Amino acid sequence: MAVIASSDDEEPSHRAAVRSPEATKTEPAKSQSPATWVDTKLKARSSTRGWRIPDPLEPARQEWYDVVAAHLDPAGGLRKGPYGTFPWRLESGQGHRTHVDFGLLVDVEDEHVLERACPLLAWTTTIERSGCRQQPFVGPDGEDAWIVRPREPEPGSRYCGSPACADHAAMVLVERADGTLGYVMAFRREAFGAPPYPLDLMAEAAADPRFTLPAKAFGVPRDSAVTAVAREHFESLQLDPDSRLSVFGYGFTRGLVRAKAWGSKTSVIDDRLLAVAVRPAGRSPRCGRDGLDTCVARQVYGAGDPTTVYVGRWCDEFLCLVHLVYVGPHNTVWVGAGSRLSRLPRQQQRLIDLVLDPRLQ
Repeated sequence: MAVIASSDDEEPSHRAAVRSPEATKTEPAKSQSPATWVDTKLKARSSTRGWRIPDPLEPARQEWYDVVAAHLDPAGGLRKGPYGTFPWRLESGQGHRTHVDFGLLVDVEDEHVLERACPLLAWTTTIERSGCRQQPFVGPDGEDAWIVRPREPEPGSRYCGSPACADHAAMVLVERADGTLGYVMAFRREAFGAPPYPLDLMAEAAADPRFTLPAKAFGVPRDSAVTAVAREHFESLQLDPDSRLSVFGYGFTRGLVRAKAWGSKTSVIDDRLLAVAVRPAGRSPRCGRDGLDTCVARQVYGAGDPTTVYVGRWCDEFLCLVHLVYVGPHNTVWVGAGSRLSRLPRQQQRLIDLVLDPRLQ
């Protein structure tokens, strides 16, 4: 006697797994071109201009407030303010106002970065015009560090253009034990001749090992790598000479594509801008309504079949800019381009190829 049982959990037999000839046919490969794109219009869900891209590192960055406050202001007089990314403002009985900013910097693969921090870290137009001065300093555990200060302003003027219009400004930059560069900078009004905080406390905050980011922040390509990729797609890219160090977790490049690449005519408002930013991958971006012209999720082919690239166009009275966002397997890539670099299908294709470049992942 034989008993035969059947269960939905069993794997199908070899005979049942054989596909029919029709199922084994392969479709021809689709080429990456405007002819294959499929756009889905998106609703504006943000009040900003451009794409609002979620930052997966934001929870870790938010923890920096408490770390820095423990060194600079254990009494709790500082509070988080609306200006910049990591500011506090303090209103004391004497009317003094203080603004604090802090972060981790990319060393741009330059062993002498601390020695030239002054021009790279100029943070206001006043400082850019008047220059700044820096001097060696020693961190709390003997780390190499620098104090960076702007040159004294002319009588009656302040460091306007900074997050706080200040009478005094100072930055402490520390080369930390983990190889990162931590900085704390502060501005103060109506406190002539005195630093906003004791410099040794600013150095302690910049060197604190809790002042860090998750490992994925350090997998983002350096600025130099982002620039090299952008130049392969746009050979005539000229970098912005007013460059700065990037914070960890972001790779960035910005410049102009020479006018002769698209014709001899030049524009009063520069529409040859090209900028690329790379950050760890997070959620999909949200479309901003300020100056919005178009906002779509574009299905393209290249990094997968299909692949979504978010494309939007925002305008003001002078200039229209096209922003592209690709949320890849590891990083989110944002590309911004002026109208001259994006008006023709061929140019749009080059921007799509740039934002999908696997080397930015």
